[in-house]
Amino acid sequence: MHRLLWLVEHHPADIPAYLDQARPATTPHTVDAEPSSPADARDLSAARVEAGTPLVAAGLSSRALSAAQDQLKAPTVGELVKIPAARVQRLRDLDPEWREKLRAA
Repeated sequence: MHRLLWLVEHHPADIPAYLDQARPATTPHTVDAEPSSPADARDLSAARVEAGTPLVAAGLSSRALSAAQDQLKAPTVGELVKIPAARVQRLRDLDPEWREKLRAA
């Protein structure tokens, strides 16, 4: 957390990249796993989602999670998959790679 506070004060442009390195929330399905990187942790979480899984535990990056919750108003994986792909394509301030991952969900 201290690193994030330092970035806020000194290098705010680096915050999105820093947040992309954050691991997703631990769930009962992933608590015993030891992924080697944040990307592996996100992939593990994503592979174990169900319709009722909260998006915070679905393996999304911080930016994709924020977009899904704030712009799409989707609290769970089940709600996210009901959203038309065209609406996901119109998301603002989201890297095309993460927009595609949300759309593919």
